[in-house]
Amino acid sequence: MQTINSGDTAWVLASGALVLFMTPGLAIFYGGMVRAKSALNMMMMSFAAIGITTIIWVLYGYSLAFGTSNGGLIGSLLMLQRFRLRLSVMLQLIQYLARLP
Repeated sequence: MQTINSGDTAWVLASGALVLFMTPGLAIFYGGMVRAKSALNMMMMSFAAIGITTIIWVLYGYSLAFGTSNGGLIGSLLMLQRFRLRLSVMLQLIQYLARLP
């Protein structure tokens, strides 16, 4: 296993922080392009996009960015398979606990 490169990690964190700082400004910009009654809806859609993007990153992006290399270009989805296994075990545990009196 390779050690974590602090420069790469700092770049990913800085890029993510800049995107999160950009989103409220984007929401205000798009909110100004619609009627006043639709501005809040447009802003909420911008913030919902942050949540959806975060979920996609956790499920797929992390494995592709930091997984074992396939030809040095992109990572594998092996981490995703491990996550699914853990998720299925957790779901079975929750179902078992729900049946307890």
